[in-house]
Amino acid sequence: MLLGAFLALSAFVAIAPASGAVTATPCPTSAAYQPDAEIAGQTWAGNFYYLGGGTCNTTAQRQSRTARIAPGDFFSFDVRLFNDGTMPDAILLKGPASKNGFVVHYKTAFGAEDITPAVVAGSYTTGTMSPGEATYFRVRVRAKSTTPVGAHTSFRLLFTSTGDSTAQDAVQANVTTEFPPPAS
Repeated sequence: MLLGAFLALSAFVAIAPASGAVTATPCPTSAAYQPDAEIAGQTWAGNFYYLGGGTCNTTAQRQSRTARIAPGDFFSFDVRLFNDGTMPDAILLKGPASKNGFVVHYKTAFGAEDITPAVVAGSYTTGTMSPGEATYFRVRVRAKSTTPVGAHTSFRLLFTSTGDSTAQDAVQANVTTEFPPPAS
């Protein structure tokens, strides 16, 4: 039953890669502290891939995904965070609260634990991560049933090294409401 519900929902969801010709900023090599985040979402065709690995900036350029959903539906973006530094590090995560007719929930490891209050407060920190280690988060965005078609908002997540507060990276989840495609 759960699989059937997912398949029905996925028929209404489309995800698009970031657009525009923006030059990617490569992550510094051999930095003692450097978070590197990637964002992914499942496309209508069932493809699933991360975007943003090896690119480090706080604007989320070349590190964003866009989903189109019907009012009342939701979409989950998966975020993979690497410690690209050469030193063990705990990484701080900050993201915006629900806004503009969209409700956001931040969760750990593919939805295991809701960490929304701590992420919004900017107080959620990963445990100490070894160099090269990865951890996962999920950003679940739901459009309220009253959200008008054509509404758009973005949720930019900022990752900051606790070892060096200037070492940062960001990913962004963009969501737009649209009518679902007609049933075939």
